[in-house]
Amino acid sequence: MNKILWLLLLWTTTAVAAPVLVNEYRLLPNFTPMMQCDNCRSFTVQNGVLQAKGTGHLWTKDMAYDVSDGTSKVVVEASVQLHHAEIKGVTVGAVLSIGFSENMKAWHPTDKMQDALTFNITCDENAQEHTIVRTQMYRKPVGRSRYILPANQWEKIKIVLSAKELVAYGSDNVELIKVNLSDVEFPKKGYVGILTSGFSRAPFDIKELKISKE
Repeated sequence: MNKILWLLLLWTTTAVAAPVLVNEYRLLPNFTPMMQCDNCRSFTVQNGVLQAKGTGHLWTKDMAYDVSDGTSKVVVEASVQLHHAEIKGVTVGAVLSIGFSENMKAWHPTDKMQDALTFNITCDENAQEHTIVRTQMYRKPVGRSRYILPANQWEKIKIVLSAKELVAYGSDNVELIKVNLSDVEFPKKGYVGILTSGFSRAPFDIKELKISKE
């Protein structure tokens, strides 16, 4: 009887632990604001400068915007530097992508669950797209312009997002693109991200990232 009671006690004390689902995102050290990455090898930080290269998704640790009331705006500002790279004898330019997402789903060519609204700009004048805003991360274009950023030099970027429009500005307050979002479905609250798809294989740098309300 004592043996049975001992086995029962052992079973009840060891069976209480439940499986734990580990988050696919991990905190990126040494960068402000606090951000989390899936493929962290694509993001390196040195002296406060973040370099992105390869394929990966970097999102704010906490929800960073909410424009669901129809009047609020979120402002994303940063200094950015886009680079060229030689790929099989061809010069290609980096593509900077800033995303706004609620579900933070990673890009996949067959999985269409990504909800991110993205602002994308390159330094490559020969690219098929120069400045473009898309929904579902990279799938559906909702606005285009022919602005590019100069390569290999620091430039200011400012993105102002509301429920009705996205406006992006470059250095000297030049309007890069303005997109009417009144009839566009996108997440009205969520996380702000720095995305790199690896399509161009050229790196870009970001520093002084600031997210605020307007």
